[in-house]
Amino acid sequence: MGKLKVALLLLAALSLGAEQLFYERPLRLPFNEAYLKLKRSLENEGFLVVKELKRRPYRAVLFVKGKPLEELVKLCPRFGAYYPYRVYLKEKDGTAVAGFARPSVFAALAGKSLSPSVKEKLTELEERLKEALSF
Repeated sequence: MGKLKVALLLLAALSLGAEQLFYERPLRLPFNEAYLKLKRSLENEGFLVVKELKRRPYRAVLFVKGKPLEELVKLCPRFGAYYPYRVYLKEKDGTAVAGFARPSVFAALAGKSLSPSVKEKLTELEERLKEALSF
């Protein structure tokens, strides 16, 4: 993908606003309890936490890999740039909030340059990540 096309995709993404680019879910749990449940839930959805970082404003950024991502990379090797995927956990007003960048937004912005099977895998990945955050 050319630099101009990438720049245009980024500009289009930024115009959407953060509420559309990211999926966030308040977990209504203290941070430490939410952290443990999130790790377990990600593993139950076929993801494996391979690295954790603590960066402000986030208390934890979990890098995950697993079958859903491997299938996507097999279909479209360019998505290796997203591998491992990042799920974040932050504390807001005394409760934990988890989130991730929505893969379906990229699919929508990329338009015809992605095959229907890749778009389907991106949507499936997003649904599995949402499911992992719905405990």
